[in-house]
Amino acid sequence: LSHGAGARVDTLVFTMQSGGKIVETGCVLRQYDYEHEEDSYITLQKATKGNNGGIDILFVGDGFDGASIADGSYLDLVEYQAECFFAVEPYRSMREYFNVYVTFPLSQEKGVNTMYTYVNNRFGTLFGMNELTISDLKTSNALITESDAVMDYVVEKTPVKRDNLWRSLIILVPNSTDYDGNTELMENGLTLCICPPSDKPFPKDTRGVIQHEAGGHGFGKLGDEEIVRNKFASFQVKQYVEGMHGKGWYQNLATTGKLSQVPWAEFIFDNDYSD
Repeated sequence: LSHGAGARVDTLVFTMQSGGKIVETGCVLRQYDYEHEEDSYITLQKATKGNNGGIDILFVGDGFDGASIADGSYLDLVEYQAECFFAVEPYRSMREYFNVYVTFPLSQEKGVNTMYTYVNNRFGTLFGMNELTISDLKTSNALITESDAVMDYVVEKTPVKRDNLWRSLIILVPNSTDYDGNTELMENGLTLCICPPSDKPFPKDTRGVIQHEAGGHGFGKLGDEEIVRNKFASFQVKQYVEGMHGKGWYQNLATTGKLSQVPWAEFIFDNDYSD
């Protein structure tokens, strides 16, 4: 990714002798002119309220090559995803408390890996096998990435320091339009959300993925509200949810049917919500 004037394509040809024969092979080198340097970052917005300089949201792309960055499509996508995040409450009203940064990691190839194909992207993001530890719950073909490498990149390339990661939200943007999403909640409070630009209709589109993964799981620390199968929850599922409650997470889920004991009981009996 070059700062030179204009794009340039060079063809390099290598000649060697093998077994008395001249053999030629070549490769194509592409350079692109673009406003933002590889591994730099830009600030989409700065917090104007709150303590300790605001809450940090960091967008990190994977599988975007020089052309994707040079033509502006990567930055356009991230700016749209940021607007989607702030399009719903409480983020719309609290927007002034957030810093939003965009990084420019370069991948040698476009796209993400699968279990059967290899793409030379920056952080090894792939559609791989991912099993949950809850009894009877298993997901496959989930988006996963090299989380430690992403965190190291953020600390090295942005204003966010390692001791502030616990109060930060990292959104990894893979270059794939397939619908999926994944959120890794870490013990120190840091969250890494993988949010692809899905081309499915809402709520499985780009906006839906960002609001579900980054807004719901990532910042809100909320659990999924979905029907996996029509049966009573197992002891393992209840234990898992209550363990999350012990961390202050999953406050939208309950393992009891008693209205006075669910985590959102104060809303149920609030006059503003009584209807």
